[in-house]
Amino acid sequence: MLKSLELFGFKSFADRTSFDFAPGITCVVGPNGSGKSNVVDALKWLLGDQSAKSLRGKEMIDVIFNGAAGRKASAFAEATLTFDNASKLLPIDSAEVHIGRRIWRNGDSEYLINRAPARLKDVRDLFLGTGAGSAAYSIIEQGRVDQILQANASARRSVFEEAAGISKFRAKKLDAQRKLERVGQNLLRLTDIVDEVEAQLNATRSQAAKAAKFRELTTDLKRWWLGLAADDHRHITYRLGGIEQELQQVRRQLDELSHKQKEIESREAEFDQLLSSVDEELYVVERQLAGAREASAAREATIQYQTSRLQELDADLVRLAEQRTLLATRRQATETELTGLTDKLAEATLSLQHFEQRIVDVSDHQQLADRLAAQRGALDRDRLRAKELADALANAATQLAAFTGQHEQLAAA
Repeated sequence: MLKSLELFGFKSFADRTSFDFAPGITCVVGPNGSGKSNVVDALKWLLGDQSAKSLRGKEMIDVIFNGAAGRKASAFAEATLTFDNASKLLPIDSAEVHIGRRIWRNGDSEYLINRAPARLKDVRDLFLGTGAGSAAYSIIEQGRVDQILQANASARRSVFEEAAGISKFRAKKLDAQRKLERVGQNLLRLTDIVDEVEAQLNATRSQAAKAAKFRELTTDLKRWWLGLAADDHRHITYRLGGIEQELQQVRRQLDELSHKQKEIESREAEFDQLLSSVDEELYVVERQLAGAREASAAREATIQYQTSRLQELDADLVRLAEQRTLLATRRQATETELTGLTDKLAEATLSLQHFEQRIVDVSDHQQLADRLAAQRGALDRDRLRAKELADALANAATQLAAFTGQHEQLAAA
């Protein structure tokens, strides 16, 4: 039995509004435009009506309160219908059944059964056979009687079947037929799958036979491999024994070579010491050789110098020979002149003695005195000249002796 209807934001019901339906006849009375038809629209909308035209709108969101003067529009619309289920008319184990529906301005909507989300199908199945569906006879709005009277036989038949409680079974029959169709389609798909599986099974059987053959061949191959491995093991063991013997020989040779290596290393150390001493001697010899080279270079320089000096001395010798010849000539001339001067000196001495005698004899004679003075002056000059010539002759003799000694030294060198 219908117990209450609660609306919030649905069409003209901006505030939360609750309609309580007491036992008996309940009427909603009011002037035109007061929202009486909106109550019927809310019932139809709650029971799953999907036609915006039957709800007197262009689209489903038109059921949301669109605002008024001094009142903003609602964000969503909500309606809740409460049934008394004490008689268990509805197939739900609950004393009261709440059917609700919400819609938001973005077009999202949901159904609620006892405050829990549900599907539209669940809501429709809940009211099958009760006459309370969205298209059932329990809701006859304005113009609905005329639609029923003018409807065709099939439309009137659906109303009569709903009133008789047959629609529930017809819906179940249609649902069962749809399920049978789906089962038939599934059966066809299963048949195809079975055929495919049989083909796969045949292939699998073939593969299984091949796998069995492969297992058998693998077993034989494993046995053969084991035999071959045993042969290889025996052969390798035999070769290993020979290799071990060779290894022992190689180790003995290695020991001998190690001993020889130690001897060679000791000899090498001795050779290194000897080489070090030889290097030291070589270094000393190289130093001596460098000294000898320097001495040789010095001697060569000395030889070159002596050679150039010899050339210079030869030139000097030639020049001294020429000077010697000249001095010899000058000596002869000087000796000749000295002899003449000596003779003249003797003559002058005799003349002087003679004049002195004559002076003694004729002391008063002035002329003789003057001549005597003149003769004395000439005699002094001759003596001075003779001394100069004697000194020059001594110098020439000294130079000649020095030149003669240098010539002999050069000739000896």
